[in-house]
Amino acid sequence: MKPTDVFVFAGAGASYCPPCSFPLFRHLRDALLRELNLNRYLPPTDEGQPAASLTRLQRVAEGLIPEPFMQAADRAGVPVATWLGQAFEAPRPNAVHAVLAQLATSGAKVWTVNFDTAIEIAAERTLKVSAWPDAPVDNAELMKAHGTVGGDLIVTARDLLRGLDDQWERRLQEDVAGRTVVMIGYSANDLDFQPAWRSVLPHAESVIWFDRPKTVDSERERERKRELLRDLPIEKTRFQEAENPSRAFVDWAKRNGLATVPAELDSKLDEDPKTNESLLPPVPQTSSRAEANILLFLGEVATARTIYRNQVLYGPDRYTSLRDLVAVAMNHGSRPTAELLRTWILVPPFGRLQSTRASMRRKRISILFNLGHHQHVVRATDTEYKNDLSTLRTLRSGALRMVGRLDEASSVAEAALASARFEGHDTRASNAAFQLAFTRMWQG
Repeated sequence: MKPTDVFVFAGAGASYCPPCSFPLFRHLRDALLRELNLNRYLPPTDEGQPAASLTRLQRVAEGLIPEPFMQAADRAGVPVATWLGQAFEAPRPNAVHAVLAQLATSGAKVWTVNFDTAIEIAAERTLKVSAWPDAPVDNAELMKAHGTVGGDLIVTARDLLRGLDDQWERRLQEDVAGRTVVMIGYSANDLDFQPAWRSVLPHAESVIWFDRPKTVDSERERERKRELLRDLPIEKTRFQEAENPSRAFVDWAKRNGLATVPAELDSKLDEDPKTNESLLPPVPQTSSRAEANILLFLGEVATARTIYRNQVLYGPDRYTSLRDLVAVAMNHGSRPTAELLRTWILVPPFGRLQSTRASMRRKRISILFNLGHHQHVVRATDTEYKNDLSTLRTLRSGALRMVGRLDEASSVAEAALASARFEGHDTRASNAAFQLAFTRMWQG
């Protein structure tokens, strides 16, 4: 095998083995939860513990995906991009980085979603690097699709929902076509890459995925990876299972004459990673507000509401806390809140009050939808408000589906999706698309 025949995609696991030992998401998650005094969510440090033995709250934390979790912290004022940049500074390259650097300088196509510069440091000469948000460079030897330390980084769900940039996706298509695709240390959780993989991977010569041995708890993740490979013939795909996927990848590269590895780095592959949360930089600007925001994300609405209420009474920034408390009441309200919002009808539809009136109406209908009062939502949205946001159409579509009017639910969801795209609002478009897909699934 020649390096020019190979496309390699490296995820966070590539930087986990010594001497690099960079943290994985679970270490970052636990550090942030601990900083916010949310120890009850912390899973055991024993990675091999089965999910069935975890508490309900620990299972919630174990199921988190990085970018939505980081976005919840970011919304509460925690500068997560700055913190992550500090966490991945000054890397000490490991054997995987040495192999990736040699492949990059020998003509292989090397991509990574990691921010660190370990591959660049491991190279014997300066690599030509393309890093998001810049457009791909024609002669780039290393592609960093989520950015690089010192520049902008893709760290939140808001970033991922934009999808993979068109120029980057075209470059991915070109680099994969006709080559052996090798995945190392990659979970395939990235929401921006998942649609791209489904269209790109069928053009690969074959796919080798270096992965941990299958367990009951990892089966869902394995199924997601198989889904990305579904359009490749089964004989062209292979999961290379090993307790240490980094060791298996390095040995594969040496066996195929693609790289050589210094003995001191090769031996360190078999050492336990020395990742220590105490070595992570302190999480900056944590606060009670950040704790409440994370609790909302984790589903503890009542506890978050109590924190906001205490901050309104005793906190330093009472106005911001009051705004947060009102937002919780509007977004997670009960029937009394919905009844209170019935006063929208009394607000004059003129000037600035017009938008207040429309917002109160939307919030009331959202609460009724979340409470399961679907017939009420259908009646409340019978009158078409052509100048209102797509939110109402999306809620109406979901309510129509729940009361069995599937054809109408589908057409309303289509209108909601078109409206949300016209508004240029990714989250509303995602909600409308979800309702449309859900309705079509119910239609068979």
